[in-house]
Amino acid sequence: MGQEEQVMQELQGKGIAAALLRKDGVLVSSSIGFEEGAQNIIASISNITEEMMLEVADSQKEVEINIDNSFFVIVPVNNFLLCGLVKERELKKELRDAAEQLKRIL
Repeated sequence: MGQEEQVMQELQGKGIAAALLRKDGVLVSSSIGFEEGAQNIIASISNITEEMMLEVADSQKEVEINIDNSFFVIVPVNNFLLCGLVKERELKKELRDAAEQLKRIL
């Protein structure tokens, strides 16, 4: 098992369903059951918002989508995207910490 798999398992142990995608939408690792094509939609959302931020000379730190009582968060990690579904806003910190770990690994 690679180090990125360990990080993903740690997130799952904390109650965070997560996925690691390449920026082109290819799934690397996941504890989320995606419908067909969902990875490409996630990658597109992240890539579009990243371009929007570049237009205003800023950088994207994360994308957050509110879904009922949960948050779907996309965090850029080098040439990858870490996605997570969290039920409490406080768990976003765990996802961001995992993204920092993955930046060092990948």
